[in-house]
Amino acid sequence: SFDESENSIDEMVARIEQDVENQKKSMESKQATIEENKKDNQELEVAIQNLETQIEQIKLEVSNSSNKVEELKQENEQKQEKKANLKENRERFAKELEEKEVQNEEEEIGEHDIVIEEDFQINMEIAEISNPQPLNDLMSENKSETPQNVEIGTEQTGNITF
Repeated sequence: SFDESENSIDEMVARIEQDVENQKKSMESKQATIEENKKDNQELEVAIQNLETQIEQIKLEVSNSSNKVEELKQENEQKQEKKANLKENRERFAKELEEKEVQNEEEEIGEHDIVIEEDFQINMEIAEISNPQPLNDLMSENKSETPQNVEIGTEQTGNITF
């Protein structure tokens, strides 16, 4: 009976040793899993930090782009306003130029009429000085048809026929 007890103790020890061995393997496996999880956690923390940095950069870009969009809108509005002012000025100047051209044409026509009238008067006076007879008498008698060069107060020269 002692042998049986000894065998039973040996079996119990063998089973305990096997349990201890299994527990050690389980612990080693769990320890490896823990180490893997720690490594994964560290990698995930780095990834999270990178994502947070990217998010902050995107927020900053969005904020800056909103400011930039607003600046561009204001710049565009200013340019549109300047364009409208320039267009208005161009139209006003074109109208003023046209009015001045019309006015100058009217003045030139009036000046030509005055110059022609003055030239005629001067020519008549020269004709009367050159020939004491009245011009009508000369025209009716047709005595002379000789041209005479006459220089008047302008740069024009002309022939007067008597």
